Amino acid sequence: MQLSLSSRTLKLLTEFDQFKGRWESLGQLVPARLSSLRRITAMESAAAAARMAGYPCSDRQAGEFLAGRQTSQEKALGVEAREAISNAHAVVNLVNTSYDRISLSESHTRQLHSLLIGTGGQATPPTPFQINSIGLLLREATDAIDNAGVHPILVMAVLSRNLWALKPFPVGNKRLNWLLIRLTLLRHNYAFVPFCSLEADFEKKLTDFTRVVREGDGSRCYLTEIDQDWLELFLEALTDMREGLIRKISREKTMLKLPPAHREIIRAVQESGNATISGIATATSTNRNTVKIRLRKMVQSRLLVQNGHGKSTYYSLPELHLK
Repeated sequence: MQLSLSSRTLKLLTEFDQFKGRWESLGQLVPARLSSLRRITAMESAAAAARMAGYPCSDRQAGEFLAGRQTSQEKALGVEAREAISNAHAVVNLVNTSYDRISLSESHTRQLHSLLIGTGGQATPPTPFQINSIGLLLREATDAIDNAGVHPILVMAVLSRNLWALKPFPVGNKRLNWLLIRLTLLRHNYAFVPFCSLEADFEKKLTDFTRVVREGDGSRCYLTEIDQDWLELFLEALTDMREGLIRKISREKTMLKLPPAHREIIRAVQESGNATISGIATATSTNRNTVKIRLRKMVQSRLLVQNGHGKSTYYSLPELHLK
């Protein structure tokens, strides 16, 4: 199948594919640190999914809730928001660990959707049109990848555009969208995906994606008539995801050279997105005054960013997209 691609989209696609090879060397970290990075990005993905479901939620709130911390931030989350975070977190981890046993089939997609939306989205059953739509879209996507030899990323770009425009499920289409992209990338050997917050990176372009669909005719598109504006946005989001991972890995390698006490503080901040002096003192079992001294040095060295003043002061990592 011959597809017409602009020079820019072809360049973005090629660079993303080349990162497969680079990951083998970039990802050579202590296994425990990779495990922590995977845990942090799963939390970021869950928070982004909750926001896409319409629940105001910061990454810090999601991190504290998932860590089981009974804080004022966590209590501010409603029952539905907590369910959305828990469901997204569980299903992202499921795909990350069991992608080889999950196919891009209608039955598996429906199961993923059900796990994702939980009891809160089950009230309205899909219409016959919606049922037929999801089955047809998935069969065409699978056939294009398995039989026509079309690049899986191009196929997923078209599938995500159609899911966005046609809304085959009453709720949860956007969240399912990014989940299926994650699944397909993993099934095609993009081994670095579990260490990326795909949902958070696509969330940043949410307005642009919505605009492109709105400016179109709202109907389905085909591989042979691929929407170049959508495809470019899609590939830009994947590029942002890749670049974000490169920064995280670089920061992790730098962190390994730091004194153990500084590493503990950075990990405490990573785990919840940002942290107060009291939170860091508790997490690291360190005297509060000692923590203050270390934080001052780390801010001066640009290892951490100080936000706010006085009792409202908290610390975050530079360049990290935690909200």
